[in-house]
Amino acid sequence: TNLPDTPTSDLLQILLAHTRVDFRDYKQTTIGRRIRRRMVALNIESEEEYTEFCRHNPSAVDALFKDLLISVTRFFRDKEAFEQLTAILPKLLERHGSAQGRGWVAGCATGEECYSIAMAMCEALGCTPAEFKSKVQIFATDIDNAALRVARKGTYNLSALNDIPRDLAEKYLVRSSDSVRVIEPLRAAILFSNHNVCQAPPFQRIALLCCRNLLIYFGHALQR
Repeated sequence: TNLPDTPTSDLLQILLAHTRVDFRDYKQTTIGRRIRRRMVALNIESEEEYTEFCRHNPSAVDALFKDLLISVTRFFRDKEAFEQLTAILPKLLERHGSAQGRGWVAGCATGEECYSIAMAMCEALGCTPAEFKSKVQIFATDIDNAALRVARKGTYNLSALNDIPRDLAEKYLVRSSDSVRVIEPLRAAILFSNHNVCQAPPFQRIALLCCRNLLIYFGHALQR
């Protein structure tokens, strides 16, 4: 999409040059809110002035990029959605028989969603966590490297226990005094990687694709 020449289009060009991520087809209302948030933080009143500031300050572009990524997620976010997923998983995985089932969580942020899906898949298969990796491979992707580092580690605040059913927490998490960590066999089944769905080729032969935390930030053309 070619935007008219405006401070916003100039900013998005600066972002593209600096980060190689093209935000021009993202929801412009969201983009506008995030730009204004950065302007307030810097006490800059006009978008032209902010654009010029970014042009000469790479750290300001990094800060805007981080704000635009919106890595917000939770374990078992939206209970009803997970109830529906749990209901269809057995049949979905059954189709693959003895072949390894492949899942893809696009826009995985800090990992809570893909770990939740992994727990649900392991339960649907009726296998032990140790057997899970041989049966399922989950690709979890994002463009936020800081979020991916958190996801790979799989360690979260104790408040995560408020979102996870107790029986699953006891089976798939190891608790310490101030945190919980996803058990190693479950983490081993998930491959976290930096991948831009708007520019890079998609993963193939996927049984389950989850992108609900991603599409809400896209404009209509990109959603299609």
